[in-house]
Amino acid sequence: MNAPQPLDSLRQWRKRIGIRQSDLADALNVTRSLVGMWECGHAYPPLWAREALRRMSDGDVDLPTRPSPECLWKAGEAVKRWKRLRG
Repeated sequence: MNAPQPLDSLRQWRKRIGIRQSDLADALNVTRSLVGMWECGHAYPPLWAREALRRMSDGDVDLPTRPSPECLWKAGEAVKRWKRLRG
């Protein structure tokens, strides 16, 4: 199964309006690294964040309303890795 795709629309929108990841993170009350993970496809924004981004970008950030099967698979793989690291 393919891994989720990076959220290029989020990165493109953020760069077009000239804000840093840390600025967006502050507005959403999340960490800068989490925004980077969303942009790179290593994590998927929760529903509330997707709605906030949709509103903030006037619809320019294209985020599906439900996580795709690929995103769910990626999350499952991350949990497995986390459990292995935690022992």
